[in-house]
Amino acid sequence: MLDRIAEAGAEVRISPAPPAHEVIVVDRRLAVLAAPRPATGGLRTYSVVQEPDMVAGVRALFGAAWETSADLATYSRTPFPRLGEAEQTVLRSLAAGHTDVTASRLLGVSLRTYRRRVASLMTALDARSRFQAGLRAREILGRRSDD
Repeated sequence: MLDRIAEAGAEVRISPAPPAHEVIVVDRRLAVLAAPRPATGGLRTYSVVQEPDMVAGVRALFGAAWETSADLATYSRTPFPRLGEAEQTVLRSLAAGHTDVTASRLLGVSLRTYRRRVASLMTALDARSRFQAGLRAREILGRRSDD
């Protein structure tokens, strides 16, 4: 999917850290900031900011994240490690976005064992965050199903 977006002309970069929350900047003058999703499933709130210094700060944070991210072509050229069935099962759970508690229960392992496996996979995938590991997991699982 990211390849199609890049082919359409968009610049795509993969960040080593997940974004704190979604942000939209419009014409460098307005920022829409999303609050975290409520754990209770309630309504999500948003703030619209027009203060120039605040919008500039949001843009600076985005710029820093952009500069420390890898472009899609470089990221895609990074070879994937060979993984066994147990590792692929953990990858599928990461790609699905399951919480550690849910994933460990679904896999029939302790929470501590699951977290240890995730940490090991992050090292193998050269992922600096769980978010990046999840992206790599989706890409790996997608490539494997294309083979």
